[in-house]
Amino acid sequence: CTGVSNELTIGTEASDRLWIYPNPTTGEFQVRLYSNLAISEKRKVTIFNSIGQEIMSKTFSLINTTPHYLKMDFDLSNMAKGVYVVKVAHEYTKKIVSGLVVVQ
Repeated sequence: CTGVSNELTIGTEASDRLWIYPNPTTGEFQVRLYSNLAISEKRKVTIFNSIGQEIMSKTFSLINTTPHYLKMDFDLSNMAKGVYVVKVAHEYTKKIVSGLVVVQ
């Protein structure tokens, strides 16, 4: 069974859309982010294990283009099976969008 994770938005407005695909995964997955903002900005993607330890982070830029859509590849195939938290933080507002990925 594969699918897209449930969307969870934390902040004052739901301008960000986060997809984690495929989910569940055997290790390789994409974090896809859409933002309707018309400016260039950076986002930091951080992945935590089930006990809250940061295991990986990457920073990427949303450039002032249309559409404001970016995807980033991750590989957790060398990590233990389980549930991981994917957190995306806005560079300036510190707004957080997060979701879960299941590694089988």
